[in-house]
Amino acid sequence: MISPSSAQRRQLWSTALLVCLAAPQAFAQADPLPSWNDGAAKKAIVAFVQSTTTPGPKFVPTEARVATFDQDGTLWVEHPMYAQVMYCLDRVPALVAKQPALATVEPFKTVMSGDHAAIAKLPTSELEKVLMATLSGMTTEQFTAEVTQWLATAKHPRWKCPYTDLAYQPMLEVLRYLRVNGYKTYIVTGGGQDFVRVYAQQVYGTAVALGALVYIWQPLLSLAVHEDLAAAEGAATERTKFIFVVILALVVAIAIKIVGALLTIAFLIMPAAAARPLAQTPEQMAVYAAVIGMVAVAAGLFMSLSFDTPGGPSIVLVLAGLFAASIFPSVLRRRGR
Repeated sequence: MISPSSAQRRQLWSTALLVCLAAPQAFAQADPLPSWNDGAAKKAIVAFVQSTTTPGPKFVPTEARVATFDQDGTLWVEHPMYAQVMYCLDRVPALVAKQPALATVEPFKTVMSGDHAAIAKLPTSELEKVLMATLSGMTTEQFTAEVTQWLATAKHPRWKCPYTDLAYQPMLEVLRYLRVNGYKTYIVTGGGQDFVRVYAQQVYGTAVALGALVYIWQPLLSLAVHEDLAAAEGAATERTKFIFVVILALVVAIAIKIVGALLTIAFLIMPAAAARPLAQTPEQMAVYAAVIGMVAVAAGLFMSLSFDTPGGPSIVLVLAGLFAASIFPSVLRRRGR
């Protein structure tokens, strides 16, 4: 029998190994649509983006770049029912607990029976009754909190995994590809906007931040040198600063919830500081900083397993060591003078 400590050791080793294996693949991947077959559809998408984002007869100004996606069955699964309908069905027991008389009234009686075949045969008119009953009587904030909790725990009846995992990877790549090239993306869906907004922030939100950062990369570099220089080059300085602050706030808010304040602050500062002496261009610095962060996670987990130390502080300690190692050659050169 494997002891709990041994099982934990294997799990953390697996995590560290996956991080190390993923790092080179992530940065070597040049294909914007890696999940797509090399056929006519993929070539048409790439050709469209290239022709509309580079000077020429089909060029589209950034402010006019808009792409609209159908969500149902295109971005997320819609069978056996919309995710929002499944959410409403899952809320029926709580509703019946508050209003016991509903337990003997259709369609709530069928839903409470747990008979999936019978539930699947409910006509649209009956499902609408469930939706009206379960989606009313709460504020937008309460609804957002309930949907967030449901998405964190609910599993698809067929695939046995969270609904947030049931998005079509090829379409996520198209979303990311368009956003990176300055397109604003909109979603058309049969689901309610408040429900879809919560889902979209979790599933599509990372692509939004990455696409926005790439979009402002050049004006951001000019701003880093001098604001007047950026303005002289035609950069929208105020808009660039606003987008950057929004991205930073979004990343920090999400990261603090996931890994805590210590690691969030450390990863905001130390990987970039360690990468700066090694890089010759801003692009190199961004790549080196990401790699240094991944190496620190793997090495920190190894240290935590080997010496039974807390994981977070171990990762920060490794980051500090990598920073010291990166500046050590320059310190020696200064002393040699």
